[in-house]
Amino acid sequence: MSADSFDFSFLPVDEDELSPDADLDAAEASALEDPLDAPVEGEAATPLGRTWYFDWTGTGRFRRHGLAPAETRGEGALIQWCMMAMHSAWLAHAVFSAEFGVERPDSPVGLVGREALIEAGDWAARLREALLVHDRIAEVDGLSVQLIEDTILVGPFAVITDEDDRVVVGPVQLREG
Repeated sequence: MSADSFDFSFLPVDEDELSPDADLDAAEASALEDPLDAPVEGEAATPLGRTWYFDWTGTGRFRRHGLAPAETRGEGALIQWCMMAMHSAWLAHAVFSAEFGVERPDSPVGLVGREALIEAGDWAARLREALLVHDRIAEVDGLSVQLIEDTILVGPFAVITDEDDRVVVGPVQLREG
């Protein structure tokens, strides 16, 4: 069946609706202002980027805003980066650099002497090293790792940015045995 065999016609165009000014006015009226794009008066905008909001403690999935993934910016994006770094192994994901993630994150799982590993500070040193890979993180303050039953808990701790901003991360449930 060819297109010529269909009997249809287009609706007539209403000439009053074809105005570039009316189209521009409609586009401007439908545009939504993003309150996160506007700097707060008296406060410099935090240029820490933006990312999708992942629910680390609840569903273990990306949060949604309507039909789209929810977005987080600034300090929220930095916290998401820290969480991803603490939950990723070195070279586990091709999209990240070779330095991203934690060295041997699964080493204490299944070992009888996990308590000794954590108490020795080995995990804290690995996490600190993973977090300092970020070019905006200058220091990690108050990082503590403890074993409660079969769960390794981290923090809460603070990351200090290169502009001396203090961003609190955690507490984080890192691994379950």
